[in-house]
Amino acid sequence: MRLRRAGTGGEPGKVDAGASAAPAVATANDPRYGLTPLIAVAATIAIFFVSQIVAGLIMLPFIHQQDGASTLDGSTTAQFFVVLIVEVVAVSLVLWLLKARKLKPSFIGLVKPKLMDTVYALAGFAVYFPVYQAVYFLSQFLLPNINYNQKQDLGFNSVAGSNQMVLVFISLVILPPIAEEIMMRGLLFSGLRTRLKLLPAMVITSALFAVAHLEFGSGNALLWTAAMDTFILSLVLCFLREKTHSLIPGMILHGLKNCIAFVYLYGMR
Repeated sequence: MRLRRAGTGGEPGKVDAGASAAPAVATANDPRYGLTPLIAVAATIAIFFVSQIVAGLIMLPFIHQQDGASTLDGSTTAQFFVVLIVEVVAVSLVLWLLKARKLKPSFIGLVKPKLMDTVYALAGFAVYFPVYQAVYFLSQFLLPNINYNQKQDLGFNSVAGSNQMVLVFISLVILPPIAEEIMMRGLLFSGLRTRLKLLPAMVITSALFAVAHLEFGSGNALLWTAAMDTFILSLVLCFLREKTHSLIPGMILHGLKNCIAFVYLYGMR
């Protein structure tokens, strides 16, 4: 993609000899400033790990081992702050990168909410849920060796009282949909779309999103059911991002999906 330069005279589109060679606004494909697929993938992976490391370092003085278990395992408040720090650091790094690459937040879909955003989100859920149920059902016959009863480790294992329930709700239903959409369907998907067609960009974004939910390093077997779920969800989220040019419908759909899981896991106890 070529950069437009404003000339001081002569024919339209041409630059006079005395005009500045620097573009007024960098475009996404500018190798010096914009966001290429390689930069988007590398930055997304780096931000994922850096945010985790920063949260760990900040919380390290407050983490103690007792009877072989970390205090994080038994403290809802401590786990909430870990999630909060991770998401805030991740979003901050994405916004910093956009500024460093001379890109506006609207490039990754951070725009003002619209009334139709909720309608698009509900339509997305109407597609995601039956597709996931069908794939889940078929996979039990095609991939019988997967443990379909394995539970995802959300970190909140001892929730008691309404105050802690509010912290869990914020940690699962509010923060991840915002931060993950900004990082995955915002930074990553938008960067991939500068050079790739829609389908490859959707698949790569969704594959990385699914891998992040396999729970590597947890000490348990890989959580293939969660990866399957998030891969399908991400395909729908990418499509919403592409068609609406906004992250807001995806955030609403992501939050709705997490809210249903929250009610199932904690509200029906």
